[in-house]
Amino acid sequence: MAVLKYSKVLLLVLLIATGLSCIGIYWLGKEQNRLLNEQCHALNIRIINDLGTKIDAIGGPQNPRIIGFFQQDDTTAISQRIGTASEEELKIAKPDNLFQKEWIVLYPQTRSSPFENTSAYAVMKTSIKADWLHVTTSSETELDIFYEKADESLLTLEDLVQDKESFRTTLKTILVSAKNEAEIQVQKDILEMFESDDWSAIPFVYTEKSLILEKAVISISAFVDSLNPYYFSEQTLADLRLSEESRQALEDSVDKTIITYP
Repeated sequence: MAVLKYSKVLLLVLLIATGLSCIGIYWLGKEQNRLLNEQCHALNIRIINDLGTKIDAIGGPQNPRIIGFFQQDDTTAISQRIGTASEEELKIAKPDNLFQKEWIVLYPQTRSSPFENTSAYAVMKTSIKADWLHVTTSSETELDIFYEKADESLLTLEDLVQDKESFRTTLKTILVSAKNEAEIQVQKDILEMFESDDWSAIPFVYTEKSLILEKAVISISAFVDSLNPYYFSEQTLADLRLSEESRQALEDSVDKTIITYP
């Protein structure tokens, strides 16, 4: 009888301990969410102050928690790029555990556009982490740059280049002086990429009058006559022509000014 009584007491203690543990875990999770929400709200205010009414949808996977700032129209440039970033983060993000939570926040941030009739944005990432009740917010990380047309769709090389054949011809002319096997392979890859009929999926960033591609940086001045003047001001086109004239006037400068391999 004493053993039975002892077993009942032990069982009761275990039940009470289990119940208290469950209550404690529930309270911890709820308190973590409250603290995470506080930090996320402050970030949300900064995003809205930057973008105004541009953003009208927020969502993403729950565990791991990825919060994306989208537009309700999933065909817009913002929705596409934030959606792509969310998919990439989902591949590497770790699920929460009982004592640690992380919210990954992805959002656009305005930039100055180098093109006419467009807007420019960066895809930004900030992580808010709760380790027990200690919450920290990471610094912002820039993941990507993209450009938006007046109709809010994504600006691509399909839009920027109006004469593809002229562009290809010029490209073949300047890709003639590779110095090693790695550069030769890159040049082959570049030529193959631009042989396709659709250039809308070719990733790029434009800066300092250069196209930054995945494997190379190409000066745009040599292609000035292939460009769509709707997206380049008269002054920009004039500057590009002047740059090209200066380049052609210099001897032995082709692969120094036209293409580099980062």
